[in-house]
Amino acid sequence: LLKRLKAVVDETDCRVVLSTTWRMVEENERVLIDALIEHGINPNVVVGRTPVLGLADLHWSGDHGTLAETRRASEIVRYLDTSPAVEKGRWAVVDDLDVLRVDDPSIRSRLEGHCVRTAVESGLTQTCCDSLIALLKPLPPPPCTEPLAPPADACRGPPTSPTFNMKLLTTTGTVIT
Repeated sequence: LLKRLKAVVDETDCRVVLSTTWRMVEENERVLIDALIEHGINPNVVVGRTPVLGLADLHWSGDHGTLAETRRASEIVRYLDTSPAVEKGRWAVVDDLDVLRVDDPSIRSRLEGHCVRTAVESGLTQTCCDSLIALLKPLPPPPCTEPLAPPADACRGPPTSPTFNMKLLTTTGTVIT
């Protein structure tokens, strides 16, 4: 599990925000941090914790089958709303709870497309890791719409023959004639 997490962290340079119930007990969180260190993951990758919300803070119908999911989803959305460091569009939720199983459609829509659901029995599988990497990898830059000028040192002066036709291919792929 932690070897796979390390691969995701190494590939995406992501940060981790704890939403697990383990964050509520300092000794448990210390066990998590020690496990990260033991597997070669810099503990500074953990940059925060979701808030702990009470029942009064939740949009919950009272269905006891969804209380855990509603609480977790609400805590994640609250963190997203109050944390300017979260790069919008480049985040993911990894959980064995179905955080999309909530009564509040605004919470559900906020999380849709960002969730990787694990199973308690198998944890973070390679399939989960592949999904995470796809969600967290930086997007390629948009295509250039205007040709860029070549670097100043790209041309070393005019060719010696006036009939010589020089073409330079810059790193952007733009042909300068």
